Amino acid sequence: MIRRVPERTCIACRQSGGKRGFCRVVRTPEGELLVDRTGKRSGRGAYVHPVAACVREALRGDRLAKALRTQVTAADKARLEADLTHLVARAELLGQLSRTKEDASAPAPRHRGRGGGEADGPLPRERPRVAGRGGGPRPGEGRQVRGTMVRVQGGEG
Repeated sequence: MIRRVPERTCIACRQSGGKRGFCRVVRTPEGELLVDRTGKRSGRGAYVHPVAACVREALRGDRLAKALRTQVTAADKARLEADLTHLVARAELLGQLSRTKEDASAPAPRHRGRGGGEADGPLPRERPRVAGRGGGPRPGEGRQVRGTMVRVQGGEG
């Protein structure tokens, strides 16, 4: 079974993508505006790409205030800009590091999880149903009712 990737939309460029490709700004229940590095902090969130142009656009005007449904003060904007700029620099550095690794001739490491990539091999097949293990018997199979065997009627077997 393939796991669904949560999608979010950047408030600056309006492009959507996987949640992990964004920086999250959150308005906490106390009304504080923070950059949420974990993506799990409680409160109303807004997502921005970790790109300088998107950060500038998100902080310009009232896009962030509309997305978070709150007033954003100049002090909040300055603090968020400093935090987001730091994350942008980090993302650019990591992006450059990954590009230099791609250029190296070493093969890419294999994922150990249950991915669906070709390197991981085919996905495991669904297990065959076994009578008596949840879901009830298939039509035509037997079932015990009060100690006696009863045949289930109907359906194609």
